[in-house]
Amino acid sequence: MPNRHSIELRQPILDYLRGVADERNRQDRARGCKHRPGIVGDNAQRKGVMGEFVYCAWAGIDYTEHEFIDGPFADDDDINGVQIRSTTHSTGHLITYDRDKPAPYVLVTLDKVDNDLIVGTLRGWAWLRETTVPGNWRAQYDSYWTPQSALHPMDTLEIKHN
Repeated sequence: MPNRHSIELRQPILDYLRGVADERNRQDRARGCKHRPGIVGDNAQRKGVMGEFVYCAWAGIDYTEHEFIDGPFADDDDINGVQIRSTTHSTGHLITYDRDKPAPYVLVTLDKVDNDLIVGTLRGWAWLRETTVPGNWRAQYDSYWTPQSALHPMDTLEIKHN
């Protein structure tokens, strides 16, 4: 039985999310946006979109292409004030940067079961100020890596609906 904070992503949802990510990449290129060094844009965008969808499904927030491409979230990666970070490493860390804005940050891990199934799991959350501590600093990546063991349970995150 899946973790109660896990969401299964299957076809056609995976195709839909790939399309949303591809459209975001197209818009980013048109605006001249660049991803952080070492991050491959298309893959980073796809992971991000999947993480956002998983969070919305868990929180009961409607995730629609219009809201996230042309709507109020078009210029930011947050959902109602919550920042979502995704990784394909099930034991991955919540990665934050000095330039990030103050907000709660949620870690979503994405585990590929097969070509037609990815399981997204909400691992926990933390305020930015809780992540940007010296013990989490990784100079080689110019970022803070907060372990899952330091994250708050998802049940303690206040969910805001528009």
